[in-house]
Amino acid sequence: MTGNCVEAKQLTARVGSINQFAGGDLVDICEVVIHASYGNFLHDLAIITLCEPLTFGEKINKIALPAPIEEGEVEEVPTNGTPVYVAGWGEQTDGTSNYKLQKANFNTLGKGPCELDAGYGYDSTLCLARAEKQGVCRGDDGAAVVDDDNVIQGVVSFFWGDCGTKYPDVSTRIVHYLAWIEANKK
Repeated sequence: MTGNCVEAKQLTARVGSINQFAGGDLVDICEVVIHASYGNFLHDLAIITLCEPLTFGEKINKIALPAPIEEGEVEEVPTNGTPVYVAGWGEQTDGTSNYKLQKANFNTLGKGPCELDAGYGYDSTLCLARAEKQGVCRGDDGAAVVDDDNVIQGVVSFFWGDCGTKYPDVSTRIVHYLAWIEANKK
């Protein structure tokens, strides 16, 4: 989850359903920890703790965290061009809302290409290149960016301009925050 998604109110998570408003189970969220340095979409990350454990099965599964980066290793993980997907309930490019989970495929962009295309290249961010008229949109904030090995590589943070424009979408790069995640998870 990203820091810009969280408000101080009673939160629940719907699990086990692709429908945003029905099916599956609603689980209460007991705690939300927002990164202490969150601001202006940098360090845009939060950890939610559910009040009860989930039972994994066909409709509820977990994703893995990326492997830690060794000291001195370049923090370009995942590498430029890695295929990833995002699943979310964000709006369509025409502004209509979704109630069923949608999936979009992307390729990651390295820090250099992201800075050239979007003017936004930081070690803590991961840019996503996509075909025109598809991509993340309003309502997709906080969605996981997952690779083909079922590893979370990012969390959707924001997009430039209108949905589905030529600019890359920006997510928070998870590998940059592994120590923070480990220190704050329950």
